[in-house]
Amino acid sequence: MPQKPTCKVVKRQGQTGARIDPKGCKVRSEKDAAGTVTTTNKQGQRKHKVRELNRDHFLFISGKKPSQATVRSNWNNKTPAQKATFGAAHRILYDTGAMGTLMTRTLLRKLGENPDRTNNIAHTMMSGATGGPVSTKILKNVTYWVLIGKTEWVKIKDDVMVASGTHNLFGTSAIRQLGNKYKVKFK
Repeated sequence: MPQKPTCKVVKRQGQTGARIDPKGCKVRSEKDAAGTVTTTNKQGQRKHKVRELNRDHFLFISGKKPSQATVRSNWNNKTPAQKATFGAAHRILYDTGAMGTLMTRTLLRKLGENPDRTNNIAHTMMSGATGGPVSTKILKNVTYWVLIGKTEWVKIKDDVMVASGTHNLFGTSAIRQLGNKYKVKFK
């Protein structure tokens, strides 16, 4: 089996800029200005590794409503201002300390889910960092999408707890569904 060429960045004398050598070599990792490292394997699957210097890391989230499906399909054509406006209203905190995903009634309605539905639900007692046990409604099999990287939307199907407060938490039950596609390292 022939040995695969190792990619190197070279600069020739008298030329400006750098190029990849040898020809035909594929560079499979890139790093953006925010520090996110994206690697691509031979099958074309992308993996994102994010280093978060702040204490909070938010993901953009989209639902099953037709208007939100349009947002996902046209994401690359949106201006940065349009993306920021959408993200401010549709964001969820990446929380490795939360066992399940927690969403407010407002966010659930934006995603096209009815938080007041009476079918396909369960009830549980939940306690968080702020206090003792509280009865909480769980919506079973909620489908939504999260944006990983700059352009890739990943479909998540998870049980979602209806929050009585103002926090939206992307818990470990949903984080596991991302597999090794998206990793966040807090510094």
